[in-house]
Amino acid sequence: MTQPKRILTAGFAIFSMFFGSGNLVFPIDIGKTALGGYGWGVLGLLLSGIGMPLLGMLSVLLYGSDTRVYMQRLGRWPALALMFIMLSLMGPFGVGARCLLVAHGGVALMWPALPLLPFAVVFGALATVFAYKGRMVVEGLGRVLTPFLLLGIAALIVFGLRQAPAVLPAPQPAWELFKSAFLTGYELMDLLAAFFFSATILSYFAEDQADPKKTFLHGLAACLVGATLLALVYVGFVALGAHYAPELAHCPQQSYVPAIAKLCLGAWALPIASVTIALACLTTLIVLIRLFATFLQRDLSGNRLPNEAALLITLACTILTARIGFTTLTAFLGQALTLAYPALVAFAIASIIDRFYRSKLSTWAFWLVLVGALGVDAASWK
Repeated sequence: MTQPKRILTAGFAIFSMFFGSGNLVFPIDIGKTALGGYGWGVLGLLLSGIGMPLLGMLSVLLYGSDTRVYMQRLGRWPALALMFIMLSLMGPFGVGARCLLVAHGGVALMWPALPLLPFAVVFGALATVFAYKGRMVVEGLGRVLTPFLLLGIAALIVFGLRQAPAVLPAPQPAWELFKSAFLTGYELMDLLAAFFFSATILSYFAEDQADPKKTFLHGLAACLVGATLLALVYVGFVALGAHYAPELAHCPQQSYVPAIAKLCLGAWALPIASVTIALACLTTLIVLIRLFATFLQRDLSGNRLPNEAALLITLACTILTARIGFTTLTAFLGQALTLAYPALVAFAIASIIDRFYRSKLSTWAFWLVLVGALGVDAASWK
């Protein structure tokens, strides 16, 4: 495969890694709220929902290392604890389980009587097969699954905007719309995923070449392709939310995509909405299963646990969480991650500065911002 095709494949893979269950909903919700001011909503979402993950990917790419090496500058045990919290919430005890639930909801549009448990087992097993080999994750996503996902999204956006009703006037000042959308993009916490996804892309390019500079440039090009695709979809989805806001007024968030599809695609609505939702969840679930299983095998078990066993344990935990939920654990990890997230943003930005100026600002930045966040949180409880 030529390098341009490899870059395009990796870029497609990055897009599908990020575009999961939440990304189907939040941009449409921003448009629904912003109405005629949705341009400000787009700007706020792009700055936080695209800008922050790009900073994280650039930061890891500049160091040319995997996430473990990158994070260990904070210290071995703090890095291990942070990676466990991040991957647990991104994987089996958070986003991964949500992917199963949302995918089930998408497929249930066509088969309403489909039970959750057998669906979760089959769907999760399919994701695990793709996740089995590292290279297959990138190439399976980029060459096989993402093109179909993009077709479904493109059909929804193009036909939806062609038939879209007029947009109602903006209900709030531009600054309020921008701020609300910026915070929504921030709350996606895609910077966490960026730390791990960019390392996956680095290893993909490093397999066929030993030149660190070329690996960095190819990885950066792939990240820009993925970010551009994600930005275009965000713009389209925010616009759809603004145009179809009256029709979505009493619609639950998980039904936004089917509702818009039904309005603009007619008889094709349910199949396209169902496949799009399922593929968006599958592509994200594949990489999340792979990442948590790798962490379980390499970092927690010291390579004593076979790869197959790590994948099966990850799959079982994901299905169990989707089936019965681990509310207390998820709430605890979520609170810890909320407190750590500003420090991780500071760490990513300072790491880029460190790389160019050979300073050691990143470690100080992380701990100072974390202590500040803990102080603010403690004050709020008084």
